[in-house]
Amino acid sequence: AQRGEETKIYINGELVRTFESGIEEITYNYATIGDLRVGRNLKFVGKIYNFSIYGVALNDSEVQENYEEARKYIE
Repeated sequence: AQRGEETKIYINGELVRTFESGIEEITYNYATIGDLRVGRNLKFVGKIYNFSIYGVALNDSEVQENYEEARKYIE
């Protein structure tokens, strides 16, 4: 994601969603997967082998490269 541009969500190296990014700086002290709002029951169910946050936006080929590199450890 890049502030004021777009956010891309990849799962297993595949682009699954793109949406407009906000323009405000994120100031959270933590990040979550799922939903913390009470009553919505949007919990993550599954396993995560590798999760990364980068200080720069990666291009599609960098995401695919990272996925292929991590994949060899789980198959």
